[in-house]
Amino acid sequence: MPPSFKLLAQKFGLPEEHLDFFFENRKHFNWEIKENRKIYCTIRGCDFAAPVAPGALVHHMIDLHEYGQYPFSCSVYPFLISRNLFKEAFI
Repeated sequence: MPPSFKLLAQKFGLPEEHLDFFFENRKHFNWEIKENRKIYCTIRGCDFAAPVAPGALVHHMIDLHEYGQYPFSCSVYPFLISRNLFKEAFI
């Protein structure tokens, strides 16, 4: 396996243990890199975008959309279930 293939595979984030498979089947894959890759906020009406990177949206979601860890009250659970709101509230 040529070193240039290993570099390309690293750019795509392929695990080291799968390199042999991808090298043997390289003709069956379309290898292209998109420039200026961005990840977008999923909140309806929000147009925030950031470069693709681990944790790229974390601070945005905490600061602008108040995501975080909040104490859960068991007394709220029956209310959410009865109103079919559990999924929207916690999933």
